[in-house]
Amino acid sequence: MHKSSRINHARSTYYLPFVLFFCLISSSAFAERFQSASPTKDTAQWSTPAVMIDVKFTNATAKITPNSIPLLDQLAKQLEKQSQTIIKLSAHADELDVDANMKLALSRAQEIKKYLVEKKGIKANRIACEGFGHSKQNSSSKTPALQTKNQRVEIFFTTADNKATNKQEDAANWAKPFILDGVRFSNASDILSNSSLPVLNKLAKDMQERPTIAVKIIGHTSEADSIKSDVKLSLLRAEQIKRYLVEQKSIKPERIVCEGKGSQQPLYTTESDKPKNRRIEVSLRYME
Repeated sequence: MHKSSRINHARSTYYLPFVLFFCLISSSAFAERFQSASPTKDTAQWSTPAVMIDVKFTNATAKITPNSIPLLDQLAKQLEKQSQTIIKLSAHADELDVDANMKLALSRAQEIKKYLVEKKGIKANRIACEGFGHSKQNSSSKTPALQTKNQRVEIFFTTADNKATNKQEDAANWAKPFILDGVRFSNASDILSNSSLPVLNKLAKDMQERPTIAVKIIGHTSEADSIKSDVKLSLLRAEQIKRYLVEQKSIKPERIVCEGKGSQQPLYTTESDKPKNRRIEVSLRYME
């Protein structure tokens, strides 16, 4: 047997109890329990195809219906039996929902995670969440009956052995960073200038209006005496912004990640433009 075939066979055998469980709890045919999916660069270590779980929600909300609770209890039981298994909940909304978008889908995945963690004692770091809104539809039909099939939750599996790969996937989930124009610091220090506050207040307001968004604050400096001092200063500046957002604007600290790049990623190389390399960048992602 080819090496990759042996690996896939081993994975299939390991996750078989989950697969059989989801097949048994529905009267649908075995083939209908799966949504075909192909591995991509950032999901190669997740089992494919995905397994669909028949969890229902109140219309246009993330509230789980009571008749879905026994299904989640059984999922928790399987997770308890296979303690090395990590799952990814991938939620999709149908186009007919009032708020059919990524936010609603992600909220539904997070609600399932919340139940498994708070009610069933599953460790939070064993459950990842993502929401696709109605961007990945099973049916393109506009009829309500077929559109409803697009409203679903899929589960992917991996194991704790693949943590390194999962970290790579986590990095891939951050959006391309943008420059936060107008943020300034005193020369060679991490003291924010007063002129920066309106910019940070606007960032705080955006975060308050979008509570499922996390931000990564990335500090950059221009060339200094050493790379080590560059990196330290750039990180201190990013952390100073985080401190302002947390202490002055009540943003939860777990929603903010800080990085310091020093002068390692310059945008400008000419002497006259090098000061422009001192900048703060922000990257966004949906929280799990």
